[in-house]
Amino acid sequence: MIDILKKQWFVVLIACILVIFGVYVIYDTNKGKLPGKKVDGNALVASLDSASFTADDLYNKIDEVKGDELLATLFQQAVIMEAVETTDDLKSEAKLQADQITESMQQQDPAGYKKTIGTSLKNMGFAEDDLEGYTLLIAKNNKLLSDYFDAHMDELFTPIYKNKHPRSVSHILVKMEDSQNPTEEELAKVRKINEALAAGKDFSEVAKEFSDDTGSAAEGGWIGYVDSDNSGSLVKKFHAKAMELSKGEVSDWVKVTMEDSNSYSGWHLIKAIETEQKALCENEDLKDGIYTAISNANKNIGYKIVWEESKKLNIEFPDETVKTRIMNFLGVKE
Repeated sequence: MIDILKKQWFVVLIACILVIFGVYVIYDTNKGKLPGKKVDGNALVASLDSASFTADDLYNKIDEVKGDELLATLFQQAVIMEAVETTDDLKSEAKLQADQITESMQQQDPAGYKKTIGTSLKNMGFAEDDLEGYTLLIAKNNKLLSDYFDAHMDELFTPIYKNKHPRSVSHILVKMEDSQNPTEEELAKVRKINEALAAGKDFSEVAKEFSDDTGSAAEGGWIGYVDSDNSGSLVKKFHAKAMELSKGEVSDWVKVTMEDSNSYSGWHLIKAIETEQKALCENEDLKDGIYTAISNANKNIGYKIVWEESKKLNIEFPDETVKTRIMNFLGVKE
């Protein structure tokens, strides 16, 4: 009997989705309101003058507006949870993420953080106390995507490499309130950096010693993956200069003003660490940046990956209409 249930798990799930969601939404929205009142056998949700709005009306409207999204979301969650094995590493990652979320929320709202987390989980279809269940889903989804990207790296990343000229970069920052009129002390620091580099000291060591960017100094000034699609993540002057550099080349000082960036006002030296495709792909520190670039260049690729994985699970849909709605929302074809 257990083996049969395992094979039919998805059939059971899909068959129950709309029923469960309809009952839940109607109950949760209306508990304590207009108790016992019905219209033609349907629970009354609201009435205005001669018009009545029943639970069936509410459900139909929700299904019309959000039904396809709900079906697709639950479909994706189910496929991801079934397709990716629950390993100890994924459990540890999920617990770490859950602890970090809890800590962050507690700092922001010490009195109400538990309720906020619970409500958010409930809205996403999880139990109010199942934060680790949610973060496990996220960890599994990340693994599903990264495994697919790694297996298709040449196919997916080559067009990006040709068109967006990616590279890895590091930088050294001397912070200044007015980068157009530096103080003598600030200029003295610039001279020390220039002298250290001229003497042959490694760029990363100079960054560790002198850079005022506390976020990257300890990592030798490491910024990571950069390509022509800036998307506003880097200061425009910085990004433009970084994209001009050849492998191993260090820029002149780039002067960033307070108008350009409050946090990074000052003089920047930028070094292109790597520009070769193979080396970029092999650098584990660049994987997240490469994955993001692939996702940005291939809209809805996550949907397509989930659909491909669903085919391996031998899913049977009890209703072809449900299948069609899911496929239309995901933008996939047989």
